[in-house]
Amino acid sequence: MKSISPLVKVVRDGLRSEILQAPPGADYVIPSERQIGDRFGVSRTIVREALQALTREGLMRSQSRCRPVAQPPVRRQPTAGKSRHIGIWLWPFTEDFIVTSMLRGIQRSVSNADCRLIVGTASGARWEEILASEIAFIDSLVADEEAVGAVMWLLGDEQSLPALQRARARGIEFVFVDRMPPKEFEADFVGTDNVVSARAAVTHLIDLGHQRIAFYRNSDTAHTVEERMEGYLRAMADHELEPVIIQNEHPDDVPETVACRRAMEALKNQKDQPTAIFAVNDSVALMIGSCLAELGLNVPEDISLVGFDGILRWVPGGGNLTSAHQNFSRIGELAAERLLSRTSGHLTSRSHRHVLLDAPLRIQSTTGRPRQSPYLAPLGPQSR
Repeated sequence: MKSISPLVKVVRDGLRSEILQAPPGADYVIPSERQIGDRFGVSRTIVREALQALTREGLMRSQSRCRPVAQPPVRRQPTAGKSRHIGIWLWPFTEDFIVTSMLRGIQRSVSNADCRLIVGTASGARWEEILASEIAFIDSLVADEEAVGAVMWLLGDEQSLPALQRARARGIEFVFVDRMPPKEFEADFVGTDNVVSARAAVTHLIDLGHQRIAFYRNSDTAHTVEERMEGYLRAMADHELEPVIIQNEHPDDVPETVACRRAMEALKNQKDQPTAIFAVNDSVALMIGSCLAELGLNVPEDISLVGFDGILRWVPGGGNLTSAHQNFSRIGELAAERLLSRTSGHLTSRSHRHVLLDAPLRIQSTTGRPRQSPYLAPLGPQSR
């Protein structure tokens, strides 16, 4: 979807706020294009683009030769005697430790509520199939007359936006977890403060004496990846260190593990080889560790390694990977609480909240002081 200009966004957001704050079922009179333009100090072209954006969201209905008509969402009222249906869309599958933990948190919040959970996860081998299954799940909520809301671990971003807008127009509430909703779709969000947590993880490596620290990111374009890289860059800038970004972009016909091994081979052959790697997540960190072992490099003696997620907490003994531990259970719990407040009518404000939790670093045996190397500059006093 084409991005909108800042001026269009200002007008759209201002009108959207007024529409959403209108009492359910109330008529909201849309001012004329001239009045809107005068109020925001913009041209009628800008006003028309803003009205079109609101129409795409399902908050406005266009009529030929008439002013657009606002359509404030009406909160769904389940049939008397029946439970509210709450959709739960998670990634990647229900047996995953992260998903299981988040589900436990959701179930804690809804245990005393009169509602039924409808859990869905993505299906399909190709990304197009996975996104199609997500859109189909959202549309299934629209068709379910008892469905009032959903907790969404969204994958499709802009691709799923039309389905989200259809659902909102039918009165379905959303709270997003882990990944932000599309920019065109304001909603409640519960997740991790990736920037602060990543910054703390990299600072741990710097405090150990590492000066050449690489950030290994995957090809995922989710905001979580960008935020973790931002946290890495901030920590490096804090200590005036040069960032080293390893971008694992691999063709479809090359397995990710092969691409990782090639990246580690190139790293090993560098004269100024990094002494530590901060990986975008634990799965990537574990893959890196295996590739380093194949190349005869030891962790942490040759290279220290830090991940993000804390997935090894469910392994007997807790694993040995130093990692930022996300509180998935609490994320699910807070998301469900927020959704229940919205769907029960207890939350009267239409403003949306973003709740960010800390991911504290758990230090294990994959990090240590760097081995002295003739290629490394002497450690400065602040790094010791």
